[in-house]
Amino acid sequence: MSTQRKARKQALDLLFEAELLDESLATRLAADVADAERPPLRELGHDIVAAVIDHAETIDAAIEDNLTGRWSLMRMPRVDRCLTRMAVAEMWFVGTPTAVVINEAVALAETFSTDDSAGFLNGVLGRIAVVERPDVEAAGAASDPNGVADEAAEEAAHTPED
Repeated sequence: MSTQRKARKQALDLLFEAELLDESLATRLAADVADAERPPLRELGHDIVAAVIDHAETIDAAIEDNLTGRWSLMRMPRVDRCLTRMAVAEMWFVGTPTAVVINEAVALAETFSTDDSAGFLNGVLGRIAVVERPDVEAAGAASDPNGVADEAAEEAAHTPED
């Protein structure tokens, strides 16, 4: 597995855990940063997670707008939902080339999701790829300009253990 794919897998793990535990992604990121037992989140993984935190509403709206039939964001399998959020964040706010993002998301879906997920994700992301990115400044978004992810990590690091 390439270094970049490992970073994406780490980001997927965090998004999935946050959903599964019904925690905010910022809280999950902070817990991950504070956990000395886990390998540190790679830079690309952090950039993706920070972009999802900073632009969650925009990302979810784009996904909803590009689902077909009776699909909705919450009807998607959890892994597919997380992968789609990650891919949109990476395309629009991290600056990775679209074809690379879609290929990586599809590869992760083939490994971690259902038999139909790769094709489904490819279709949704293909539709989103031709949508003009919202007028949000991409520069600095991946580094978390609002400090949301960093504040959460710092707060967790200073929270006394029970």
